[in-house]
Amino acid sequence: MPADTYELFRLTLIKRRHNDLFEPFDETREDYIRSVFSRRIEFEHHGTAFSYIPIETDLITGAIVGKVGRQIRVPENAPPEEDFDEQLRDVWKASVIAVDPTPGRDGQKVSIQRDKKIGRSFSVLRSIAKEINKNFLSPYTLEIQPIFSSQTFWEFAEKHKGNITSLTFDFVVPNGIWNADSHLKDELRSAGETMNAEEVTTTIKSETGIITNSPPVEEALAYIEKGSGSATAKTRDGLTYSSTRKSKRAILQYDLSGSPRAAIARALISLAKILDHE
Repeated sequence: MPADTYELFRLTLIKRRHNDLFEPFDETREDYIRSVFSRRIEFEHHGTAFSYIPIETDLITGAIVGKVGRQIRVPENAPPEEDFDEQLRDVWKASVIAVDPTPGRDGQKVSIQRDKKIGRSFSVLRSIAKEINKNFLSPYTLEIQPIFSSQTFWEFAEKHKGNITSLTFDFVVPNGIWNADSHLKDELRSAGETMNAEEVTTTIKSETGIITNSPPVEEALAYIEKGSGSATAKTRDGLTYSSTRKSKRAILQYDLSGSPRAAIARALISLAKILDHE
């Protein structure tokens, strides 16, 4: 049976500081997510035109279901009367998206159908967020990060113990990463307040090998595992780890003879299935 793979990401909304200069707004994070994902979004991804369109809102779960797609060219042949000449035809290819805008245990989430012809799921979603964030009068900035298991990093670290020479964390600024009295947490908060920074990247390097099983690394991984950042690592011999390629996934089989709405149902199921295993 054919199968769809859905990847899970977390939506983080950061209150824009410039809004403090204006009248208070009463739009909640859930309301904002519903408003932006309930309309058509035209955006560019790596120089190619993409479109996102909402399909419907599930009355039971409240999830918003939509599709994101791009135009592609597919090779085909003309009829026998035209000697089966090779030609290209423009078609559209789309992936199903399910957005959970409700403020759950760890925030709002989005599930997207994986398709190489559309592009890397994380990268496409980031381009959607970039387009949404162009509205500088909106109350929030939208960040999208993969929900991954830190166990994938620890397995990589154990396998390459003493051989990891570069470790990079990309954090969302409004939240800290180490304990409350950490100078780094204070610096991150200061970066947001004084420089309007939205993200801070920290890179640790050591030619003799980074000690990964240290409290700062453990706390950083625990933090970004909640969807507020990402981690990459590189070994001395060039092997790499990236949390953005380790997003949690659900694989759902389906029948090709199913109804046209089957893909939408699978997208909703994927949200529940992945969340059940968080």
